This record gives sequence, C-alpha cells and structure tokens, in this order.
Amino acid sequence: MTSIARVRNALDLRVARAISPQDEVAPDRLLKALRNVRVGNFVALRLLHLVDKPDAGTADEPLKSFAAAGRVAAELLISDSFDVLKDAVLIASPEAVGSAMPFFKAFRKKLLAAINDGAPWDAINKYYRGVAKKISAPSRRFFTGDGNGHVGASFDPAWVEAYSQAKEELERSITKAVAKEAAREGKGEGGPIGGGKVKGGKGPAGKREQHEPDPNSARSKKKAKAEQLKSADAKRYRAKGVKVGDAVPVPAIEDLKTWSDELSTKLNITHDSGKHPCWMFWHPQGCPHDSNSCRFSHSQVK
Repeated sequence: MTSIARVRNALDLRVARAISPQDEVAPDRLLKALRNVRVGNFVALRLLHLVDKPDAGTADEPLKSFAAAGRVAAELLISDSFDVLKDAVLIASPEAVGSAMPFFKAFRKKLLAAINDGAPWDAINKYYRGVAKKISAPSRRFFTGDGNGHVGASFDPAWVEAYSQAKEELERSITKAVAKEAAREGKGEGGPIGGGKVKGGKGPAGKREQHEPDPNSARSKKKAKAEQLKSADAKRYRAKGVKVGDAVPVPAIEDLKTWSDELSTKLNITHDSGKHPCWMFWHPQGCPHDSNSCRFSHSQVK
C-alpha cells in the first residue's frame, strides 16, 4: 500500500470512528461510502451503505433499493441515511457545515415529499441524480484535471428547488399522482354529500346507503400509511421515559463521549461488554435494533 493510500484510509477510518466509535473494524461498504462523502463524490455514493445496509443502486437508479423497500420503509431509510450523511459531512468537512446543513434539510424534505405524494421512482431517481451531480461537480472537475475543481463537495440549498428538466418532470409527476388519487377517491366515494347513494322511496328522506370504504381512496391509503408508520415505529426501541419525536443528530465524537460518561454516571449504568450507550435508544428517534443486535448498549439500570 502506498503512503497516499494509507493516508486516505486513515482519513476514512477517522470519520468512521467518529460516527461509530464502538466499532473496532468498520464495514468496508461504510468506509467506501464515507470516502465518497469525504472527497465529494456524491454521484458514486450509495446512501444505504452509510447505515451499513446492502444497496443495489446504480448510476441510473441510485435509489433502487429504496424503491424496492416500499414507500413507507423508504421514507424511514432516507431519514436514517441522511442523519449519518450530515454527521459525516460535519466531521469530514466542518468548513461546509454552514451551507450543508440547510441543504440536506431541504433535500431530504423534497425527497420525502415526492415519495409520500406517490411520484414514480424513475422521476425521483432522475431528480436525485441531477442534484448529486451538482454537489459533486467541484470534485469531479478536480479528478478530471480541471484546475477549477477541488476535493470535496459543494452545497447550495437553492439547488433543491432550482429549475431543471428533472425537477420539472418530478413536479409534473407529483401533480399527476395526486390527481390520480383524487380521481380514485371521487370514483370510490362519489354521489351526494360524501359519496353515499340516496335510497329511493325507503326510509327518511336523504338517507344514504352504507358502503365499505374504498381501499384505493386517498383517505384509506392515508389511514393505511399511518398504520404502517405506527407499526414500523413500534419496531424501534427507546429507553424508558423517552417519547417518540424528531430525530436528534449524533453529536461530534468528543461530545458523544462526554454524554456517554455523564449518562453512565448519572444512572449508575454498567454497559455490557464495554459497549457505549446507544445514542438513538436514548433519544426520540429510537433504535431500529433490539438489545441483542445493536452494536451499542441498551442498558438502563445496573
């Protein structure tokens, strides 16, 4: 291994250890993803590798594995991946935090809205590709020999809503998806005042027949999605007394260690196998792993 390669590997390991200080050996796919973040190659980045999950994404379909997971699961995976992504940028490129944090907030919101509104995945993939290319432009120019480039990404929150063919196609596809849902709801629940059919000559005037809810209506799908989200959230584990809420980002490594030590002292906790406490377990987002499969400790009492 050359000295340059050793330096690069050391930089990747530094970021990995800051994100997952308890891991003695960082997974190869996580290291590869963090390297792409560090050098600003977001075109090659596979988001699910940031949370150490398989990612079958391609250049044309970077979100292929998200699509395969289903829309409800995809929303959760987008949120989890972006949480790690923001932490990685914070550690690898602290000078970019001022523009990166509002950018990622807006970008995640845009993707989640598109998924939630039923936009086709080919349109979402095309939009994501376009934004990823803008982020990666400085780094790609550098590696192709253009003197105007530099190693590292560039972030501009305006790119999320900036005009592009891909964004326009995404917006049109969302409009069509929403209109289609509205048409289905109207068809399934049509008729006078709320969709019921008036009985002719029987019972009180204006009495409507009772129908089973249309499973394809927007209302039924919204209810089903809420149940799915509730079910998915039920699989996340939290310490006693921690309520469900917005995710709290993992802090910098020094602050994380301070929090870990203070928590252990305050609650008189002895962690199994020398593991540090699980940040997500002790915060509103909850941990998707149980105590046996989580890399960190879920211990609450001594």
